[in-house]
Amino acid sequence: MAFAKIGLLFLRNKGMRGGMLFLGVLIAGSWLLSINGVRDYWEQLFAMVTAKIATRILTYLGMSIHADGNSIAFHGFSVAIGPGCIAFYEIVVFSAAIIAYPLRKRDKFAGVVLGVVAVWATNLLRVISLFLSGVYFPAVFELLHDHVAQAIFILFMVVLWISWVGKCSKRIVAQ
Repeated sequence: MAFAKIGLLFLRNKGMRGGMLFLGVLIAGSWLLSINGVRDYWEQLFAMVTAKIATRILTYLGMSIHADGNSIAFHGFSVAIGPGCIAFYEIVVFSAAIIAYPLRKRDKFAGVVLGVVAVWATNLLRVISLFLSGVYFPAVFELLHDHVAQAIFILFMVVLWISWVGKCSKRIVAQ
């Protein structure tokens, strides 16, 4: 009986409901991404697409890039775009934060769709920036790759989420 009362308290509290929804979406998204056949297929596809688009952008900027599958190279420097470079888990976290926040369903839907595009595009910019740092500043590539770029990427996602929630909340209050 006490367990049922605690459960009702969770359901009545918007913050707790949001927190539980956030965790639920994180768990569901992580579970989907952990299914071997699903994960392998999508990771390979998105790594190749990311490499192809990065190659096109870098070529447009005047670089003679060599691309092969998920790898890109320029004058002896190459990177392979791996599972951590395609922003799958970051997209899951961002989507969970949008879904869990108490907004209208259409705002949540638009937030997830636009957020996925923004997070993926920012990740593409991160990949290109890291590649350029490896080409021109190889001594700091590891530091930038392992720490700086990831921190900036996370900061971008937090700012994007706060901006979206603020914009949607103002619209709700104005109505």
